[in-house]
Amino acid sequence: MVKKVHFTVLAHDFKLNLAMQQWLNGYRIVPHIIIDRHNIVSARNSAVEQFLAGTGTHLVLLDNGVWPNHTTAPLLDADGEVVYMGHIATGGHPAHLGDGNLGCAAVRFSRQALEAIKPPWFECEYNATGSKVLKCDCSVLRDKLHAAGLGTHMV
Repeated sequence: MVKKVHFTVLAHDFKLNLAMQQWLNGYRIVPHIIIDRHNIVSARNSAVEQFLAGTGTHLVLLDNGVWPNHTTAPLLDADGEVVYMGHIATGGHPAHLGDGNLGCAAVRFSRQALEAIKPPWFECEYNATGSKVLKCDCSVLRDKLHAAGLGTHMV
């Protein structure tokens, strides 16, 4: 099956980082850009909502903070309903590494995977007062996908 991939970059403004521009241009990709002025979680949900309203088979979400290079290419054609790239988080710590985990800074979803779970697709879990994130939106989505019988694969 030929994939009809929808690319969305989540950014704070319309200025994509240089590595992102070069990587997208190298594959002749013109992404849809969602401006994330307030909340990355709502921006990600907006991207999924817009994708599902269309006819694409796969959605690639890239945070503008990702600096893609030649090692990012497997994200485009690796097998799996949900594939993602592990990354280094702010502060230099590895984040969301390994199969069965999920990091959404650079991720590809099949339409079937996103349709298998109820919105909101992305949401955080907080403590009782809402003052501390107990589980990030990537981890909550991972749990929803696993509950629906879908695996996640790091490339």
